Amino acid sequence: MKCTNCGAELAEGSVFCRDCGKKLGGQSTKKFCRDCGAEVKDDSGICSNCGAKLKANYDSLLQNGDKGKKIDGIGGKHRYSFKEEAEVQKERINNKSLKKYIAIGVAVIVMIFATISYSKGNNKENVVTSLHIPIGAEECKGKNYTEINDQLTKSGFTNITVNKIEDLKPSETERLNQIEEITVGGEATFAKDTMYDSDTEIIVNYHGYAKCAVKLHVDCVANLLFNKYDVDIRIDGESKGELPHGKSVDYELALEPGNHTVEFVSKDSSSVKGEDTLDVNGDVNISYKISCEGEKISSEIEYVEKLGDVGENEVMVTSDAASYYGKNYKDVEAEFKALGFTNIDYDVMYDIVFGVTNEGEIESVSIGGKTDFKRGDIFPKDNDVVIHYHMKTEANPDNDAVSTEIGNEQAASEKQEEDLSNTEEDTNIFAYVIKCKDYSNYYLFDLNNNIVKQFATNDKSVLVGDIIDITDTSYTINYNIEENYRETFEFNPSGTRAILNLNGSQYEYEKTSVNEAEAVLNQPGYHEMK
Repeated sequence: MKCTNCGAELAEGSVFCRDCGKKLGGQSTKKFCRDCGAEVKDDSGICSNCGAKLKANYDSLLQNGDKGKKIDGIGGKHRYSFKEEAEVQKERINNKSLKKYIAIGVAVIVMIFATISYSKGNNKENVVTSLHIPIGAEECKGKNYTEINDQLTKSGFTNITVNKIEDLKPSETERLNQIEEITVGGEATFAKDTMYDSDTEIIVNYHGYAKCAVKLHVDCVANLLFNKYDVDIRIDGESKGELPHGKSVDYELALEPGNHTVEFVSKDSSSVKGEDTLDVNGDVNISYKISCEGEKISSEIEYVEKLGDVGENEVMVTSDAASYYGKNYKDVEAEFKALGFTNIDYDVMYDIVFGVTNEGEIESVSIGGKTDFKRGDIFPKDNDVVIHYHMKTEANPDNDAVSTEIGNEQAASEKQEEDLSNTEEDTNIFAYVIKCKDYSNYYLFDLNNNIVKQFATNDKSVLVGDIIDITDTSYTINYNIEENYRETFEFNPSGTRAILNLNGSQYEYEKTSVNEAEAVLNQPGYHEMK
């Protein structure tokens, strides 16, 4: 067929011209299903292809004034007009809206039922009931808190709090986790089977270990070229800080008694690490030296000071034995006295002829015969501490030069009497001596100049002091080498003996000849301290 407007060739039954859009006047006798497009009979009410209802749809179209105008749709699939198409679309939209509202309504109903069910469940859990408490206050004391907590929970009580009292020493294992007190509703006294509400507040106080103070020192050895990475310090997996390469760091920690893992982990790669087990049984100071390597971090314990292990009559040393080598024996003696050691002795080696060794320089120190003790080792206070140090050969009292002047004890006594008689004219110059196991200590008084010289056979140093207070029975000596460093000599009536009072201690001296004292003083090497 052709378009009556433009003459274009059209398919039979076309409603509009595909070129000019002109509505065509011809009518088709064919009828199609609006849902699937299949051709149906004129009088059909249901599509034989898809089962869609047809009669109701066309009746509605007839009611809208298009009765008898069953025109082919564009493309030939539908047999109704634009008006019919609009109505169908409207119907479809209404159907979709209805379905949407139905779905929303169903969802709301479901939510309401869920909320009601949840509320009922919660109300069931929060129901407060009256319960018999299964155990009395006194029965709880000394019991393990977990046992009592389980017993109360099984009885239905819902408001239970447990508090740890950190007061136990590591040695008090028998009291660990024992209940100290339990309160119910704020009351510390209650009897078994007393009635309480299930939500009554119950507080269980039990004993636990007190935290131990741990001072951790880590020293990282510096590498010159390779593996110069920083290190993460971890305790039981928790990072405590970062240690820059080649540096040292200190941490103060509070740890539970027991074993703890110390880790040293490379900041560049977590697979490069080293670790050690730290045994904490009290307050402890520990030092590590670590070395950064390509595949691991090596660690070495430098010292461990277990402060809690020191008994009443014991001493913990604060340095390794090797660290005393080359120090002056007097300084080391003072250090050991300050630590609390009570039995300190000396082994003097008169072996310095020439060289760089100084007088009084320590060779070694032993404690209880042990020469390889470490920092943190513990010893009885009365253990023998022997300080081995060097002196010049000429200072040896067994040498001929000294023995000639001093002689044996009997000769010295005879010489003393002779010298005393020879110096009666000058009684203002006199000397006193105390003879110890390995050396002798002298005081040479000169009342003409109000000075005194103090010196010993094992030391070439000479202390010079001023006599500032003279009485009939005592002299007070002031030394200028140190502020307020004073000594007092008290003489017996005959003057043959004197008591030296020094820092609360007393030492008994005997009078000796001036010649004997001056013979020692005039040996080579003696010098006055400035």
